[in-house]
Amino acid sequence: MSREPGQSGGEVDPLLRFGDPKDRVRRSARRAWSVFAHRVAGQCETWLKRGFDILLATAQLLVLWPLLLLLRLVYGPMRRYPQLGRWCEPFDEFAFAIPVVGPHRIVRALRLHRLPALFNILRGDMSFVGPRPVNVGPAVRDRLYRRTCSARPGLVCLHWIRSRSNIDFEGEAASDAEYESGAGLRTDVGIALRAVPVLVYGSEDTEVPETVSLLGIRIDNYTMADAIDRLMADMAGTTPTHVCFVNADCANISAVNAHYRGVLARAAVVLADGIGMKIAGKLKRQPIRQNVNGTDLFPRLCAEMEAAGRSVYLLGGKPGVADGVRDWIEAHHPGLRVAGVQHGYFPPEQEPEVIAAIRSVQPSLLLVAMGAPRQDEWVAEHLAEAGARVGMGVGGLFDFFSGRVSRAPQWVRDVGFEWAFRLLQEPGRLWKRYVIGNVVFLWRIAWYRPDADAGRG
Repeated sequence: MSREPGQSGGEVDPLLRFGDPKDRVRRSARRAWSVFAHRVAGQCETWLKRGFDILLATAQLLVLWPLLLLLRLVYGPMRRYPQLGRWCEPFDEFAFAIPVVGPHRIVRALRLHRLPALFNILRGDMSFVGPRPVNVGPAVRDRLYRRTCSARPGLVCLHWIRSRSNIDFEGEAASDAEYESGAGLRTDVGIALRAVPVLVYGSEDTEVPETVSLLGIRIDNYTMADAIDRLMADMAGTTPTHVCFVNADCANISAVNAHYRGVLARAAVVLADGIGMKIAGKLKRQPIRQNVNGTDLFPRLCAEMEAAGRSVYLLGGKPGVADGVRDWIEAHHPGLRVAGVQHGYFPPEQEPEVIAAIRSVQPSLLLVAMGAPRQDEWVAEHLAEAGARVGMGVGGLFDFFSGRVSRAPQWVRDVGFEWAFRLLQEPGRLWKRYVIGNVVFLWRIAWYRPDADAGRG
C-alpha cells in the first residue's frame, strides 16, 4: 500500500501535524508583541488624557477664579455630593447649590454650578469627559454600570448630550458602555465639541406634558419606548391606527394645506420628528420628550415585531427601493415576515389593485413612503380598506434602509445637524425645504397665536 506524503508507518509527521517549530515561535512572538503594544498604547493614551485634564483644569481655574469667588459670595460655600467614581470608589463632587428658579436658571443652564468640579479633576476624581457620576446607592446594584467603572466620571458625557438632543433612546447605561468601549483622547475631543451646540439649544426637562400643541398640531409626547409599546399594542387590536410623523417641513405644509391639517388632527398618533420640533417646543415652553423619528424607530420596531411574529407591507419609493428595504429586513430580522412590496410610482388606475393586494395579506404594519403630505393623506383615505392594523407614512426611510441614501453619522445626529447632512447630499432637491423652510418654520413658531386656528376653520 502506498503511503501519503508526510506519513511514515501510519504515523503523521509531527512537523506537518504541529507546523514548523520556528513558525510557531514567530507567531507566538507576534501575538505577544501585539498584546504588549496595544497595552502600552492604551496606557500612554490614559496618561496623555490625564495630563490634558490637569493642564486644562489648571488653566481654567487661573482664568475663572474671579467667577468662582463671585459664585462663592452669592451662593455660599461649595457643597460636597457623594458620588461613585473610577472602579466604584466613592468620592465627594464639589458644586454650588444653585436653585432652579428665576435668574438662577441661567446660571445652571450655563453649568456654572459645576465649576468647582475642576478641583475634582485636579485631584483625579473626575475627567472632563466620561460617564456621568452617579449616587452611591443605585449604581452599586447596576451590573451594566460596573462595566463602565474603569473610566473616571466626567463633566460631559454621551448621555448628557443625547438626552439634551432628545435622542437618548437606549438609556444612560448603554451610552456609558458605548463610551467605555471606545474611550480615548480622540473620543473625548469629539464629545466635547458636540457638547458646545447642545449647550446652546438643548434642555433636560423633568416635567413634560403628555401632549403638546405646536402650530395647532397635536403632538403625542412619547418616548421611543412609549411609541413602540403603543404601536405593538395597536397591531394586536382590531381598529386601524393611523400614525403620523411631523417635522418642521410637515408643520409648514399643514399651515397652508387645510386638508393635510385635518388628516393630522384625525390621526390616532402624531409623533415629533427632528430637531426643529424640539426647538419649537422649547420656544413655546412645551418641551418635546424625545425625537421619535421613523428612521430611528424602524429597526427597533422590526425587532419587536419579529419577536411577536408580525408582518409588514412596504409601499412607496422608486422602483427597486422598497425591494432594498425588504432585503435589509431579511438580513437583520429574518423572523419578520415581509407580506408584500410595491413601489410608489403606480398609475391612479392601478390603485384599487394595490389596495386589494394589501388587503389580501392583512399586514400588521403598512409603511407608506410617498413624501408629505401625500403619504399621510393616502393612509388616512385607504388604511381601513387596505386591512392593515397600523399604517404610517415614513418619508425617506426607504431610501436610508435600501442603501440609496447614506444616513448622517451618529455624531452629526447627536448635535441635531442631520438636516444639514441631508442638504449636503441633495442640495438641488432639499435647499428650499431646509434653507428657506427652516427659517419660515421658526418665524411661524415665533408669531403663532392659538386663536389664529379659529379663523382658518
